[in-house]
Amino acid sequence: MDAEWRRYCGSRWRGIDEQERREFRQIPGIRESFRFCQRKLGFEDEAIFEQLSAHRSTQKDPKAELDFKQQGNARFKAKDYIQAVALYSKGLRHSSTQSPQAAVLYANRSAALYQLQRYQECLADIRRAQEHNYPRELEHKILVRHASCLHHLGVPDGAYDNRSRGNLGDGGGQGPCCTALPSIQTHSESRDPPSARGKASAVPGEVSPSIALHSDSSRGRHMIATEELRPGEVLIQEEAFAAVLIPEEGRRESLPNEDLHCHHCLGQAELPLPCLSCSFSSYCSELCRQHAWQQYHWLECRLGGLLLALGTFAHLALRTVLVAGMQEVERAQRLGSGSDWLPSEEQSKREDPKHTIGHAGCSGTEGFSGASGRMPKEGLSRYQTIHSLLTHMGQQKPKHRFLCGFTAAAVCCEIKRRGLELQMVSEELETQSAQGQRLSILGEALLRHVLQLECNAQAITVVRDTGPHWSRMSVKERQRALSLQYFFRCRCTACVSEENKEAGMDSLVCQFLCSRCGVTLQDSEEAHCTCSNSCCGHMVSKQSLIQQVQEIRSLMSNARGLSAGHPDEAFHLLSKCQRVAQSLLSSHHPVQGEIEDCLAQVYASQADWTAAARHLRMSCDLVRIQFGDRSVELGKQLFKLAQILFNGHVMDEALSVIEQAECLLSLHCGAEHEMMIELSEMKSCLQTLPSQFPVSP
Repeated sequence: MDAEWRRYCGSRWRGIDEQERREFRQIPGIRESFRFCQRKLGFEDEAIFEQLSAHRSTQKDPKAELDFKQQGNARFKAKDYIQAVALYSKGLRHSSTQSPQAAVLYANRSAALYQLQRYQECLADIRRAQEHNYPRELEHKILVRHASCLHHLGVPDGAYDNRSRGNLGDGGGQGPCCTALPSIQTHSESRDPPSARGKASAVPGEVSPSIALHSDSSRGRHMIATEELRPGEVLIQEEAFAAVLIPEEGRRESLPNEDLHCHHCLGQAELPLPCLSCSFSSYCSELCRQHAWQQYHWLECRLGGLLLALGTFAHLALRTVLVAGMQEVERAQRLGSGSDWLPSEEQSKREDPKHTIGHAGCSGTEGFSGASGRMPKEGLSRYQTIHSLLTHMGQQKPKHRFLCGFTAAAVCCEIKRRGLELQMVSEELETQSAQGQRLSILGEALLRHVLQLECNAQAITVVRDTGPHWSRMSVKERQRALSLQYFFRCRCTACVSEENKEAGMDSLVCQFLCSRCGVTLQDSEEAHCTCSNSCCGHMVSKQSLIQQVQEIRSLMSNARGLSAGHPDEAFHLLSKCQRVAQSLLSSHHPVQGEIEDCLAQVYASQADWTAAARHLRMSCDLVRIQFGDRSVELGKQLFKLAQILFNGHVMDEALSVIEQAECLLSLHCGAEHEMMIELSEMKSCLQTLPSQFPVSP
């Protein structure tokens, strides 16, 4: 959610008098909460909507179109063709259908694609340039390029002309597997939403027999393991009911998500087809562009920058409603039962066969009956299972509920202000709903979904290596995160055992040694540790221990920097680290493994592969103790060891380590990760080498 919008909602909440805030805290349900927030909207709020829309404008800008074209031309001249393609694509986002620059941008992009030897995609852009009335006086350039592409592809002129032109062009560079549809109309004013919205498939997803679906009234529908789960095992697989791209406008080191992926299918879109009305959305093919417009973009496009400013959850909540269709939304509201307000201890006592609850959004296994814990009810649509997810109204802070409700009211207000209210509802629904209730149905659904998404949305992100694995959390951190987001305390075997272990003793304290007698330390009070040897009783401050570890790590950092140019100095620093660690830390302390890893790096810089491998093996053993046999940390250390063994021509052990590393890294990083690719290349190379290379010591 945009920080400016969050601050504004906070100020609106503080501006409500205390009596009304007390009334809001006591509101028992979604509908009443939305109506309270809707009543608080005024003319001054509409002015804020205008400011937010202008700040995150999605209108096409002819100046930006020209700027991106000029930047692309500069990169083309510098022979940076990949960046030129990206800049021409950004320029096309701002091209209107009548813009004379659109044809030039397509032609220029085709020239960059030609230089990259992407001939089929080059042909597609040449066709698009012609369709956008490329200037006659320049047409000879693209005709020559067209003929050259056919020559490189080995396709005679006539054979190409007989092909389906749409297969090459409208697939957005995806080749003949994409079917072209007739072009959608070019003026947004003439494109009305279809009378019948497409519904998402009701086909349930696949669920592994290793898990069982349970429900209770405090947690809703949830999964438990019925047997030990294997790493990498697929537990549940289902297509999302609705999804949106999370904007990455703050990223500058590379292209953001919205420039790299199709805004409908979320697949890669290296040569995106822009929306014909806005500059934000783009698609991998004409097919996706058509489907997006029919299902939801006809409305999202007109809401523009306001929807982006309100945030991803508001965007996804609206898209969920549009994909389902208003008839389905009203049907789900009529079927809905029970109050979202009841505390969990009261809900657990309730036996209501109509009360459906759920977990994980789009689970294909349909909704469970509430506290009874019975198996899924038959006949529920996918949207009805989503509608029945818990909102945790009783646990949400009033200020947060107001923020969500005010956001839902803002969307409804903007829809009404732009005259789109009538288009939200079909004739059938219009006859069943009283006048003035259309936006209440929409607003109630939006508020419900925004509250649900915090516990049920699944963010799919690109893995970027930033150091320690994100999942390394203490039990206290895990419990706090679960409580804040999911409103429950985990009592699984792992959490309970960790809590018992951490009660009264920090897990790292016992890995420090007494400086007097060499026995392990134990936790004695908040700021100090005591020697576990009763005859010694030496005390040391925890802050002192932390400071000494930081000093060791500082020395290691300096040694890494000296490893290539001044190895003797690096060895001297690491020798000092070893001496301090030997008297301060147990043999299994994580820092011991870090020292071994650093020593391996210095030896590797001197091409002493045998010594480097020896220290990396010790590092791997310590990482295995700390993180486990199936951890990504162990996979990364094995990757380093494989490199050392490969360089040292220790063929048999190298192949064995490569297989172990592949097993772990394919699980944690995926087959396309750069480490997996390098491991595969090393394996292929080793398998072709003669067998007389040395074996491992």
